[in-house]
Amino acid sequence: MQRFRNITIHCENENAALEMLQTIASACNQPPFVYEKDNDRLLKDKTVRIISTHAYTTEAVIIVIASGSNVKVINIIPNKRSVFRIDKNEYNTIMEYFKKEVIDEIIGDKVVDFPEAEYSMETVIPKSYKKLNNWATCPGAPNAPFSHQNDLNCWFDFVIALFLNNERDKLSSSDLEQWLEEKGWDEEVIEETILHYEHDTDLIAYFYKIYGFGNRILNFTKPYTLMKAESEGGVHVIVVPQQDTTISVSEHEKTNV
Repeated sequence: MQRFRNITIHCENENAALEMLQTIASACNQPPFVYEKDNDRLLKDKTVRIISTHAYTTEAVIIVIASGSNVKVINIIPNKRSVFRIDKNEYNTIMEYFKKEVIDEIIGDKVVDFPEAEYSMETVIPKSYKKLNNWATCPGAPNAPFSHQNDLNCWFDFVIALFLNNERDKLSSSDLEQWLEEKGWDEEVIEETILHYEHDTDLIAYFYKIYGFGNRILNFTKPYTLMKAESEGGVHVIVVPQQDTTISVSEHEKTNV
């Protein structure tokens, strides 16, 4: 898998981050990196735009922001309307040039995060990856991974594991989409999966928010069943306790699911 690389500079505090942003703007005073003074939002929005005209790359705008005690290079966009987008390889090439020719020259002893472009799903969600792979290799995959209740239960196990392992925020929809694409899944199935992922994780996050359980979880004394209910309003995930099932709330210990 390959990601769009971004840069994060860790500063001592918010003032130091704003000073670093100003330093970056001042350092970009000649091609191939030039601070766009005509669109100055440094003080108002804590944002600077750097025009990149590096050889053999698309003319682009590099977006740099101060966010809390950090300075982040968060995006690179085309500078010409005739260019719709910058592909991942060229994006990362421009980012590497910017880090080497600008950031590394002014950074001093500050810590800089610059993750590698190549990565694996195991490194993104190491604790929950096994659950994801179990679902991705279920009998219905890759054509109908939600059609049978057993396959759906594998999906539920994965989604719940993300929350129990505090890995939900680590897995973006685009990462999951790319992972499935590289496995050769059909585009329609991938779209369906992303809809499931965003809906189901939003549902669990909303549940935690509204009921305020924090790191606590509902413990169901088995037997119980997770079911998919379909109605005019869409597809819903419900918990169906069987006879004599009890429900309690307890603190979740930090163990892998």
